[in-house]
Amino acid sequence: MPKFLIVDDEFYIASILAEIFEDHDYHCEYCTYPIAALQLIRNVDYDLVISDIHMPMLSGVQLLEECMKREPKPCFVFYSASLESNEEFLIKSGAAKLFAKPQDLQALIHWVNERWPHRQRWH
Repeated sequence: MPKFLIVDDEFYIASILAEIFEDHDYHCEYCTYPIAALQLIRNVDYDLVISDIHMPMLSGVQLLEECMKREPKPCFVFYSASLESNEEFLIKSGAAKLFAKPQDLQALIHWVNERWPHRQRWH
């Protein structure tokens, strides 16, 4: 079963995204502290990491860089309000997809459902 990690320094966004994906029958964890998320990424094999870009102490780009060092590499997606000037750089750096926050929420859910169509309830 795929494991997802949501990383956003805004508790409300991280928890709501995790709840949405759990409602779609995915195993999903969330973290509001990027430094703690870095430790999770180093210790857990996630299939998908969804991250904001701008966070205190550690950026989403730094998390992406850390993910690209892992084997197996998780799929990394940005869900952020500030994508406009960074898109080409982020894709070249290893991001699979970028979604604008909050308007692309349905597109993000659709993209994830297409990528991981077969899943079972985990709880």
